[in-house]
Amino acid sequence: MKVFVYGKNSDDKGTQLEVLTSVILKNMGYTISRNEISSGGNELDVVATKKEPYGGETRLICECKAYNSLISMNEWLKFIGKLHLEQRKNQMTHGLMIALSGANGYVLGSYNDIKNDNYITLITNKDIYDYISATHVLLPEKEVSEIIGNYTRKNIVDVNLIFYCNSFYWHICFPNGEYTILNNDLSNIDDEFLAAFKEMIESQTDSRLYIDIRKEQEAVQRRSYIRSLVLSYTMDEDHTIQEIVDWINKVKDGLNVTRVEVEECINAIPYLKIADNAKVSLIDKKEIDYIEFYRFLLQDVVSVRVMVTKFYKSHINKTLLKKIKQIQCDIQIPEKNVEECLFLLKHSPSALTYAINEDKAITRYRSKGKAISPSVEKAHTEWFLDNVMRSFIADYNNSSLTEYYLDMEKIPSIEMHTNLRIFKEGEDPIEIHHFKAELIGHLGEEYNNKAILMVKIPE
Repeated sequence: MKVFVYGKNSDDKGTQLEVLTSVILKNMGYTISRNEISSGGNELDVVATKKEPYGGETRLICECKAYNSLISMNEWLKFIGKLHLEQRKNQMTHGLMIALSGANGYVLGSYNDIKNDNYITLITNKDIYDYISATHVLLPEKEVSEIIGNYTRKNIVDVNLIFYCNSFYWHICFPNGEYTILNNDLSNIDDEFLAAFKEMIESQTDSRLYIDIRKEQEAVQRRSYIRSLVLSYTMDEDHTIQEIVDWINKVKDGLNVTRVEVEECINAIPYLKIADNAKVSLIDKKEIDYIEFYRFLLQDVVSVRVMVTKFYKSHINKTLLKKIKQIQCDIQIPEKNVEECLFLLKHSPSALTYAINEDKAITRYRSKGKAISPSVEKAHTEWFLDNVMRSFIADYNNSSLTEYYLDMEKIPSIEMHTNLRIFKEGEDPIEIHHFKAELIGHLGEEYNNKAILMVKIPE
């Protein structure tokens, strides 16, 4: 990860680096002053002092180079000269040079020769982040990438940290010069500040096209939802494009889908075709890999209307379960558990999503379709079935699915019985029984008959 310091011009950029240096040193316990003029007329960008517990005061003189190029040997030797002059006045003076773009090989070679003397430190870009993260709470780069991945499917080329006006920002780079900038907490930057910020970045980097990833996420979710509606209307029966447009706008007030959007979504669905009679239909069922079909269907926003189609449920069957077991390295599912497992997979998109993707907590301990021992084989079965059941319960508790379970699937309530046995050394086992009943019901007309989840009061 690189740290960038931006400014409205080269002088401002230098000032910003001085401010960043001051911020880092202040958080390390130094007292800061800037732009001091020492004897001989030498200007010192930042001077930092700290009282030592054993007496005396450590003095740190700092040179801040915000160049776009590597610092040269001439600039390095000039700083060493400044430092020696300051040390003649105060032997507890040390030097710190921050080179934003790094230093050339001659400078690095010189620094390696003298750095063990501990009177001078050279910090280049790759080191600056370590100093910042030691004094500031920042999200790890991996976590930033994961969060950004929730908003866009664009490949992340680079993640960089920006310092400007006493604040840190994230600069996320995508292919073809696209980028986005966000506050340190990954919130959007204020519009008033955004224009000036974009101008600085686009004039000083290869980034050229700003992307508002939250708006993009809304567009991605809209396309995904329309695809799901298109499938829900065409899986059981063929329809023309205009019929699909009219139906979507009828069942989803405010969506205002256009014919162009629907056509784009149809073209993006590999399981649909436009027949000679201009109707949209599914491709030949023999050509469908149903594991990949459900993966495609469940990858984004899913309309509950898809899950109540005959096609959706009819292909969650023993044939699909056989393929699921193969994905999990031939996990064993007793015949007595097959129907209940299929029921949960048919009625829980989260359970189905879990099942059709490899669970490495299972597969890493299996070889040639077997677990390492019969007891582990049983444990894998219990683990798989437990995750399927937990996924169903999570979906049942999902407020966006309450009307689906109540009105479409006619499942108004579920009960959970938990028997917990705790073994404590030297004592008899402690047994705890817990019962919980959940039900879904409609509120009154004053609340638009909204369906909500409730906990049933024990009798």
